[in-house]
Amino acid sequence: VSTQSTWGAMSDAHVHTHTHTHTHTHTHTTIQRFFVAMMLCDLVNEVPMSTVELKYKVNRGILQSLMKNAQMFANMMVNFSSAMQWSSLEQVVASYVKRLGFGTKPDLVPLTEIKGVQAGRARALWNAGFKRVKDIAKADPETLLARTQKASKAGKYISHAAARSIVASAQRLLSEQARELQEDANELLK
Repeated sequence: VSTQSTWGAMSDAHVHTHTHTHTHTHTHTTIQRFFVAMMLCDLVNEVPMSTVELKYKVNRGILQSLMKNAQMFANMMVNFSSAMQWSSLEQVVASYVKRLGFGTKPDLVPLTEIKGVQAGRARALWNAGFKRVKDIAKADPETLLARTQKASKAGKYISHAAARSIVASAQRLLSEQARELQEDANELLK
């Protein structure tokens, strides 16, 4: 009888320790996920990467990897939602795919589709009044350069050649978008 009670006590102690360790691990994982979510939230809200590095005590490579992995996962969710014909979920998640890739707010996503325009340049263009691809496509490169350099620090890093390239890329993108819309309209009329 005493052997059984000792064995039972040891078994109870093992279960208690295992449960405590499992709870601790679960809590630790939950906290890690929370911090990852907070980092991603800061990044897609255009908090500078250097600020996020200091705030969460992680290096730039980890943040870039996190953004890339989150973007890939979101893209997989878009494909899954499409396959399941969950169009509402597909649209919501799709809106985050590019934001995660570029680390921008939703208003800048169309500008980041222009070749040579990353988050910093997109924000500089936005602050200078170029809020749509059409605005950039119609702009004179010299005017674009002057306005972006005046509007923000990031604009100071845009050269004359870069301004010409951005305007030309915006014109090509706008033409491509117009052609796609025309094809869609023709398809509807058939």
